[in-house]
This record gives sequence, structure tokens and C-alpha cells, in this order.
Amino acid sequence: MRLQNCAAARSEVFNIGSTEEVEIVQLAKLVIELLNSKSAIEFLPYQEAYAPGFQDMLRRKPVIEKLGRYTNFIHRRFFRESYN
Repeated sequence: MRLQNCAAARSEVFNIGSTEEVEIVQLAKLVIELLNSKSAIEFLPYQEAYAPGFQDMLRRKPVIEKLGRYTNFIHRRFFRESYN
């Protein structure tokens, strides 16, 4: 809502999220827990998960300082807190 109401933000690109890094396996375990699922987590070798030549980023961490400059946004919640 803050970005929508900020005229200076129009036509800009923003990362929106947390600066806390979360491993995909942590996220998968949380989804299973929240859904009370019996699903198993399956680990595949990189070569099986992606097409030949594909290069995935090993880490992702959004840079949200720009969001803060435009909207005064301050990250206050952490991964696990968001789902309790």
C-alpha cells in the first residue's frame, strides 16, 4: 500500500521481503508442518533438477534498503515468527 501511494516509486523496481536467509529445506519443512502433510522431502542432484547449462543462484537475499527509503519500511518479522 505504501508503494502504491508513493508517487516517487512509480516506474521503480523494488525487492520486497526479508533480509533473513532461509534454506529451501527449512521452507519445505515448514510447508509440510503447516499443512500437516505426510509428504517427503526429496533431494535431487543438481544435474537432475536443472536442464544442461542452467545456472541457479546458490543464495538469494533481497536488498530492501530502497524500499525503506521510499516507504520507511522496517523489517520486523523473521521467518519462523511469520507462521506462528
